[in-house]
Amino acid sequence: MSWILLRRFINHQTDISEFSEYNYLYSPNLQMHLDCDNSKGIFQIKSTLKNEVLLEIPQGWLNTKFDKPDQLVKMFRWVSNNEFKVINSDSLEKKFKITKSKKLEQVSYGIVPMFDHTPVKKEEKYHYYFDTLSVLKSPDKIYERLIRKVQLYYSAIYVDGAESAKDKYNVMLTVDFNTQASQKRKVVLDQSFTFLHWRVVEALCDDENKVDIRLMSKDEIKLLALNIFPQGKTAAHYLFNHIDQLKLLY
Repeated sequence: MSWILLRRFINHQTDISEFSEYNYLYSPNLQMHLDCDNSKGIFQIKSTLKNEVLLEIPQGWLNTKFDKPDQLVKMFRWVSNNEFKVINSDSLEKKFKITKSKKLEQVSYGIVPMFDHTPVKKEEKYHYYFDTLSVLKSPDKIYERLIRKVQLYYSAIYVDGAESAKDKYNVMLTVDFNTQASQKRKVVLDQSFTFLHWRVVEALCDDENKVDIRLMSKDEIKLLALNIFPQGKTAAHYLFNHIDQLKLLY
């Protein structure tokens, strides 16, 4: 087998493409790509081969008046050959579709819980949708990892329209290859819950061997509330018929 160079893409902007190794500028079929007209301060979708402007993205979503272009593209990603997602600094995420008439059509939207815009500005080698935050490269950062799982789960449900159990579990259970442990050939299973918290919430529902939630610290309760257990259940789902415990939890 040998490689043959058919075409080389040379029209994309290097200033918005050098901070990550992932392909976030080009659509999966490479027919379209994201570009920025710095003179107008407007992001555009262009055809790859002809480099023609197909449409302009409203400044309300990629606004160069408030953030630099290389920071804004950190919150943009293609999800199909004609659809992309973008999240703004107010934690509102939207999915858009490029119609056959080359118009922009909103498909869905949702709020990303506990979204922190700071890493987009401070972390140089970081893309929100693809790269791992430096703090998450250590597998023992349980609080930060659970927050990230909650964000991905909400996005999958409300923006991507995940309905089947398989689609949800693909978000809840993943293998993280970006941790320090994975570099030593150790598998890191990244889940939306911990088995300890699963046992705790089951014990809270046990009338015969009930755990007193008042003995738990605020940090422990916060961690418990962030867990998304199998079947998409949270601590609130488990404690639905245990009102006294539920009141103490929240």
